[in-house]
Amino acid sequence: MVARADYDLNDKNTENWQRNMQLGRLSVYTAPISLLGNAYVDVDSADITDSSFTIGLSIDTDKTLEGSFDSYGAPSVEISSDTKTWKNEEILSRKELEKVPVQAGTASMVIQDHDSTDASVPKVVLTGTAPTENTNAWELLMKGWRAELQFREGEGQDNPFDSMTVYTVSVGAVAAQGGSEYNVGASTNSLQLRTLKQTAGIRHDGVFTLSNFIEIYHFYFDDPDNAVDKGTITVKLYSVSEASLVETRMIKTNTEYESLRFNNLKMDTDYRIEFTAQNYNVYYDSGKNETNYTFPDPNRLYVTTGEGNYRFA
Repeated sequence: MVARADYDLNDKNTENWQRNMQLGRLSVYTAPISLLGNAYVDVDSADITDSSFTIGLSIDTDKTLEGSFDSYGAPSVEISSDTKTWKNEEILSRKELEKVPVQAGTASMVIQDHDSTDASVPKVVLTGTAPTENTNAWELLMKGWRAELQFREGEGQDNPFDSMTVYTVSVGAVAAQGGSEYNVGASTNSLQLRTLKQTAGIRHDGVFTLSNFIEIYHFYFDDPDNAVDKGTITVKLYSVSEASLVETRMIKTNTEYESLRFNNLKMDTDYRIEFTAQNYNVYYDSGKNETNYTFPDPNRLYVTTGEGNYRFA
């Protein structure tokens, strides 16, 4: 920046003026936006299943420079494994959150609900100390409110995350300057999570009953992550009306049986078929192992003998 002027130190006629003389020079340098400093973000996880979990994040207002908040546009979230990556830079965008009003006294609010057809879209919930004045969701996020990304299981759609897999969660920051957006540094506590083993359960093509037998067609006890110790299941047939154990047999997991048939049964009698593992553990801590674990519904079968009846799976 340069300042110039016409002047005459002797106050004489204008013909003696010094023309376009430099009076001063000031150098101004634009600094990289990274000099705003890092955004410090605390990250944690909860509600971990075989294909879903909750990620919580909040800005550490004690470490992040207060003046930098004015430039931040959105935290970017990435969840990655060796084979899959989920990334979103818009889900907590300043542009959208500033549109969300928050009334004084509010301590929790849902920003986005689950998508009924896409399990990769999480429910987003903000929680924190209730403000004393009306404000917006972005201001509260910058003041340390906790944001939760609650992923659900697929329920018929493709799951965005795999079972028995280690995921790394990282959070970045996007800053706006001069109409453009830039990725800037974000410092987070290191977070890795491991999804649980997939739950085991029965598959079959249908159940046929007659007066004195039950037959289950194309039976398969599915245990993709080997949560059942030694891959052995005890099948138990109970008479419901007599409250008695009628028969037991051993089967192997991950093995297809053309049929499981129970003979010499009583006519017009209600039976229940249960499946039990001597040791079952979907976790990685042996202390969470469950012994003599009987699989709950829908992994029980309820059947009544009588005239020929076929029930599809």
